[in-house]
Amino acid sequence: MQFQDECGNITDIVLKNTSYGRLTGEYRFFGQEGDRLNSQKGKKVRKHRGFTLIELLVVIAIIALLLSIMVPSLQMAKGKGEQIRCASNLRSIGIGVFAYLTDNDDTYHVGRNNGMWRDWVTGSGDNDLEFNDPYAYWGIAYAQYTDRHKMFECPSARVGYVDCWLLPGEPYNGVPIEQVKDYFKYCAYGLNTYMNWDWSGGVELKAGSLKSQSTIIFAQDHIEQLLDSTNSDMFCIGPSVSINLTQWRFYQNAAEGGAYSPNSAAYLDPLKKCFRHGRRNSSPDRGYSNTLWVDGHVSRIAQTDGADVPIKWYNHNN
Repeated sequence: MQFQDECGNITDIVLKNTSYGRLTGEYRFFGQEGDRLNSQKGKKVRKHRGFTLIELLVVIAIIALLLSIMVPSLQMAKGKGEQIRCASNLRSIGIGVFAYLTDNDDTYHVGRNNGMWRDWVTGSGDNDLEFNDPYAYWGIAYAQYTDRHKMFECPSARVGYVDCWLLPGEPYNGVPIEQVKDYFKYCAYGLNTYMNWDWSGGVELKAGSLKSQSTIIFAQDHIEQLLDSTNSDMFCIGPSVSINLTQWRFYQNAAEGGAYSPNSAAYLDPLKKCFRHGRRNSSPDRGYSNTLWVDGHVSRIAQTDGADVPIKWYNHNN
């Protein structure tokens, strides 16, 4: 770089660390860099430095505070989204049921108390079972009119949130438990057994025989794939008991140190798996179950001991 002193002499110089200290003197710099330095004469160039420890701690504290405010809201929004998606699945299943009825003489499929989509018993688990297979999940009959498996997966039903039949001696012994659990995620809804059969006449049930379709449950969020008794696994109180869901309350008690059950660990908190939506930290014991009614609409049933759920919502012959 060149500079000119008071006598007009021009000299080449090399300036180092010109960004520090104060630029003074009766001389003028030349060139593009010189123009910049001339404008800085007599000015103190700002020194660059990093954050202090105190500043970093303040920033971290602010971020932690914002996260503590945002995370509960994000979790609530996620839960709401899962509930909406679940309700949408049930509505789609309802549409599939109507299509099935149209093709099958207005007659419902007779579902079984099993929950398999594929044949893990023989090890050929690549193809869906036929809907009349004794191990077939009831949804297979209606799945051909929906988006197959996806419609029967509740996003709030985590792995193991349905009845995986983890008792010793079940037919698929030897299949890894996690593999079985993962497959059962497509069996998140329990079918009302009174939609299987006309129990009063001993014949297959026809939709036209149901008079109050808006008040009869077809299927709902549940840990069980087939709700086969008002005394044990429906939300109402059956004639032989004083509280609902007695089968699953047994497993709940066993998991909490009560009566022994060989599969109590697999069914930890079964009531939370039935009433799986809308749970918050402020009310962890209160949730609700999305429910599909025979006429196709979907609504919620809040967690209950059964006193507010009439039997006729399930047993239309009652």
